[in-house]
Amino acid sequence: MEGFPSASVPEDVRWPGQYDLVFVLSLFSHLPRTTWARWLRALYGAVAPGGLLVFSTHGIKAARFDNVTLDDEGFFFAASSESNAIDAQEYGTTFTAPEFVLARIAETVGADRLVHQAPVHFWNHQDAYVLRKVSP
Repeated sequence: MEGFPSASVPEDVRWPGQYDLVFVLSLFSHLPRTTWARWLRALYGAVAPGGLLVFSTHGIKAARFDNVTLDDEGFFFAASSESNAIDAQEYGTTFTAPEFVLARIAETVGADRLVHQAPVHFWNHQDAYVLRKVSP
């Protein structure tokens, strides 16, 4: 398999094709509100019909562990990250309640695309979500 360049703007990524499985570990736990749903839409667009998008988030347990208070929508972003390669306003640390994630799924790809949700699935602090792309 060959790699391809990404982009900091989700709409600028040029996928070489569509994939049966797009697995996105620990990206949504770093995105600001301005690009969160846009990345969801872009990554879902890379999924082949009948395929899956699997992604993780810092959920409620992680927020509690780090003493973070989520806003009314269930979202918190801190412009700080372990990565110095990307501007902290673009890639910081994000916590989301399931309600926030489910609302973004419903808005961007449709609530009926969610086939699995697992709190604290990865490393006992990241929630997992699985979306299926409908076949034509």
